[in-house]
Order: sequence, then structure tokens, then C-alpha cells
Amino acid sequence: MLTITGSAAEAIRGVLATVNAQNRAVMRVCSRGDGWDLALAPPAPDDAVVRERGVEVYIERAVEPQLRDKVLDACIHCGTVRFSFADKRAKAA
Repeated sequence: MLTITGSAAEAIRGVLATVNAQNRAVMRVCSRGDGWDLALAPPAPDDAVVRERGVEVYIERAVEPQLRDKVLDACIHCGTVRFSFADKRAKAA
């Protein structure tokens, strides 16, 4: 299953804190071209949910198998968040 780093969890909390409470958007990974996209979006009824480090990330079922050995990380620089996916083995090295 997808692993969420502490930096990614912190960034997700920050992004969600800026969203209007009435907005039902979540952090969601879905397919995009040859890869994946992480964005604020409404959850789909059949999404998988990763709960780790106090945050939730919803994952489109079609891409869930491709993310099993991935780590979601984030870099925050000058108020801008950049999320990235890496192989668990590469992140551990």
C-alpha cells in the first residue's frame, strides 16, 4: 500500500486547512496519462483509502495496484507544495 511520509502528511494537512469547510474535497490520487495525479477532488464511492500519520489519501481503484510499492513525499518551498511519488526501495536507500 502507498506509504505517506511525515512531510507529505504535513503538506496534506496544510492544503486541506485552506479548503472551505463546506467543500467535500479530499486528497485523491487518480490516473493521468501515463502516471498519476494527486489533487483536491471529491472522493469516489469505490476509492481505496490510506490512513497514515493522521491524514487520509483516497486512491482511484484502477491505480491502487501501481501504488503499492510507492512513497508519497512532499517538499514545501516558499509556500509552494510539490508532491512526488518514489519507489519504497529508492526512498530507503
